[in-house]
Amino acid sequence: MLAHRLAARLLEGLHRPQEARPHLEAAAAELARTAGPAPDRAATHEQLARLLLRLGERGPAGQHLEQAATAHREAGAADRAARCEHDAAVAAAEQALAGGGDLRPVLERLERLRTDALARRRRRETATCSANLGVVLAAAGRVDDGIHRLQEGRAIFLALRRAGDVAACDHLLGVVLAEAGRPDEAAARLVEAAEVWRRGGRDTAAGRALWDAAVALDAAGRDREAQERRAEAAELGVGPPS
Repeated sequence: MLAHRLAARLLEGLHRPQEARPHLEAAAAELARTAGPAPDRAATHEQLARLLLRLGERGPAGQHLEQAATAHREAGAADRAARCEHDAAVAAAEQALAGGGDLRPVLERLERLRTDALARRRRRETATCSANLGVVLAAAGRVDDGIHRLQEGRAIFLALRRAGDVAACDHLLGVVLAEAGRPDEAAARLVEAAEVWRRGGRDTAAGRALWDAAVALDAAGRDREAQERRAEAAELGVGPPS
C-alpha cells in the first residue's frame, strides 16, 4: 500500500496524474480489503480525490472525499473530516452546475457544514462555507441570499486578515452583482480584488478581475473606464476568456 502511495506522489510530482491514478486506486482497494487503519484510509482516499479533481472527475472525487471524511471521523480527526465533507459538497455543486442538476441537496449540506463550523468556532472554516454557500445560492436564483453569505464570508476573512480570501470574495461578489444587474457595484468590487491580488504578486488573478470589471463597466455605460481596465488586464497577460 505504501509503495503505491509513494509511486503516486512521484508521478504526480512529474505531472503524470493519469499514471498515478491506478496506484492510488490499488492502495485504496488494498486498505478496504484488509480493513486498514483509519488514518491510512483517510489519507489515501483524500489523495485520490485531489488527483481526480485535477482530472476534472468531480463525481468520483466526491465519493472518495466522502470516504475520506468517514475515515477521518473514525480516527477522531473531526476538523479534517469536516474539510473533506465541505470539499465533497463543492465538487457536487460544480457537477450540478455543469450538468443542470438539483442544487437543493448541496445547499442543505453547505448550510449544515456552515452551522457546524460556527458551533465549533472554526472561523476560517465558517468563512469558507459561507462564501461557497453564497455562490451556490446565487446560482440557484437566490441572489440576495447569496450576496449576504458572500459578504458574511468576506467579513470573517477580513477579521482574520486573510487578504487573498477577501479578494476572492470580492471577485465572486463582483460576478454575482454583475449578473444581478448591478454593474457599478460589481466593478468596484472587482477593481478592489484586482488591487489586492496585484499587491500580492498574483498577476493572473488580478488580470482576470480587471477583465471582469471591464465587462461590468461596459454594462454600466462607462466605456472609457472599461477600455482602461482591459488595457491593464492585457498588461498582466489576460485577455477575453476562451
